[in-house]
Amino acid sequence: MACCLPFSIFWVFFGFKISVLSPFDWRILIVAVPFLFLLLGAFLFLLLGVLILLAPLWEYQRAARTAYILCERRAIIIEHNWTAGSFRGAHSVQSFGIDYLRKRILRVGANKKGDIIFEVITHRDSDGDIRLDEKGFKGVSDVEFVDSVCEKIVNRHNKGNAADAPRR
Repeated sequence: MACCLPFSIFWVFFGFKISVLSPFDWRILIVAVPFLFLLLGAFLFLLLGVLILLAPLWEYQRAARTAYILCERRAIIIEHNWTAGSFRGAHSVQSFGIDYLRKRILRVGANKKGDIIFEVITHRDSDGDIRLDEKGFKGVSDVEFVDSVCEKIVNRHNKGNAADAPRR
């Protein structure tokens, strides 16, 4: 897919050169019409290449609009979504209780960056393939520290429940 942009520039150049810059003659339509389709295909490849190049920027902007919050009994994810139907967008709020904090999955990369996954949802797509939808803190810069805070929250909650339990 990375070759779409140079390939489309090649198509645009030759399609434009042959179909537009040639002197007009009715006989040229025999040659020009196929090259107009070539030009249309070139612009589609160009559009696809530009979209591929802009995808990391969109993911960066989406990450900048996401807030991760750890409270005493839950983890909260707030994401601002511009495509939610209104001009100003909407906020998507996901809350994960203490049970999700206990069952969290930790993924650590080589540079201490990683993810803390609280919930994994499996579903089938239209082709029947199984897809995983992971909910949690993604792309955290010091994921081990955040995991230790989650562990402290779980331990504090466990001690609180043990103290509240009736004694025999």
